[in-house]
Amino acid sequence: MSTRPLLALAFGLVAAPGFAAEPSATDQKIAALTAAMAVAAIFLGGVQQSWWLLTLAAALLICTGLVLLVRGNASTDAAAGAWLDQAVRSEFDSLLAEIVGAVEPQHCELLCQIKASIAGMAGSPLGGGSDEHFGIDDRHYVIECMRRYLPDSLTAYLVIPKTQRRPAPLISTSMACPADLLSAQLTLLRDELRLREARATRSAAEGLMRQQRFLASKRSVD
Repeated sequence: MSTRPLLALAFGLVAAPGFAAEPSATDQKIAALTAAMAVAAIFLGGVQQSWWLLTLAAALLICTGLVLLVRGNASTDAAAGAWLDQAVRSEFDSLLAEIVGAVEPQHCELLCQIKASIAGMAGSPLGGGSDEHFGIDDRHYVIECMRRYLPDSLTAYLVIPKTQRRPAPLISTSMACPADLLSAQLTLLRDELRLREARATRSAAEGLMRQQRFLASKRSVD
């Protein structure tokens, strides 16, 4: 029995689309060991004309391919959202739900806009790396905004008694009241997040733009 079909199967599995993701070091070691066993079984099966050895080799190759395919896709999906931790998002959403009734309507509107920008970035296929559009500093800002920047502003505001949140200006007439100070801080955070949301959109569209530039370079000239 010819061993060429089995060897073709081995190369076909490794070249499958799911292997675009880089497997982990452990996966590589397991795959290498299993592939070596399969190649040995193919060789012995071909020499001895043993059907059961060839069947074993085919089973090893198929199992190895399926395992790496599934784990490769899983690691790709995990990497796509790894930069924005789900636990951080859940805690952030819980915080917003708790303070809705404790702030003024204009604050609620700004908080909704902030949440929408974060949700937009969370849905972008940014992966675990960075590029010229959406870099490590952008990721850090978004995460810290959810963990510290926004919660700290809200906490500092909520400790002020309600009757003093919109009194006469603090200390001097040149200083805004607490409600206006919070509005200014929320506006700043919203604007910064919108800026990073636009960068994330450009980053997600980079593959399509790269294809556009490639196709334009192949356009025939009259």
